[in-house]
Amino acid sequence: MKKLFFLICPIVALLSSCSGFLESDVSKTQKKNEQEILDYISRTNLNAKASTSGSGVYFVVTQANTTGRQVLAGDEVTFQYKLSLLDGTLIDSTASSKPISLIWGANINIISGFLEAIFLLKEGESGVFLIPSSQAFGNSANGKIPANAVLRLDLKIDKLRTEDQQIDDYIANKKLTLTEKTSTGLRFISITKVASGSELKAPNVVTVKYTGTLLNDKQFDTGTFDVTIGSGGVIAGFSEAVQKLKLGEKGRFILPSKIAYGTNGSGTIPPYTPLVFDIEIMAVK
Repeated sequence: MKKLFFLICPIVALLSSCSGFLESDVSKTQKKNEQEILDYISRTNLNAKASTSGSGVYFVVTQANTTGRQVLAGDEVTFQYKLSLLDGTLIDSTASSKPISLIWGANINIISGFLEAIFLLKEGESGVFLIPSSQAFGNSANGKIPANAVLRLDLKIDKLRTEDQQIDDYIANKKLTLTEKTSTGLRFISITKVASGSELKAPNVVTVKYTGTLLNDKQFDTGTFDVTIGSGGVIAGFSEAVQKLKLGEKGRFILPSKIAYGTNGSGTIPPYTPLVFDIEIMAVK
């Protein structure tokens, strides 16, 4: 993601250790920013209104989609944007690059005004947002952006994908044949089967060989270790996956985040992240 989005420190409307403002200075800046926004709206005949959040953001939906939906936690959001100052100075845009995608609700380090803009639009909609400095970079200058600057954001939400849609698209794009989808949302693709053998169940101790990747094929782990069925020593989806196999069998499993690392993530795995595991049962002890 482009570095513009990353904040040097949290921006708040009142005094903070990051801003160094006195409260009266903050209030003056807020009033000045609002007047700049109102003057801009008048000058450009932009039919913008204030957000009901009280953030000071003004916006207008320029392309509506009445059948679209708003973003929900866990959705992948794909969008295009142009960010500029009110004098027209271009700060950044996706004009010469691919649209950007992110997972809503993950650890998103984006200025709060940009987050609000994404939330205010539905899938397929476009809008113009006027973002006061309190919801942008505050009193910190950032490249072409002066301190206390109001920003204009032109934003289009191209697509929203739920976790289920992300997983289903992965299966379709990989041309995989689904063996089973369980009640938990686990997808099982059988790779190697054996003609006979006992199913694994508690308290079997099994040696598994595995490789874990994300839906973009980025590997995050691989190895061999022992698992005690039913012990709770592994994430729920992995335990469920192992029990779908017999000794000598191999399968691919796609775990929705609710049976993986959930809303918190773990280490390099962000929140709301589906996981792919290739698992082989090497031994039963």
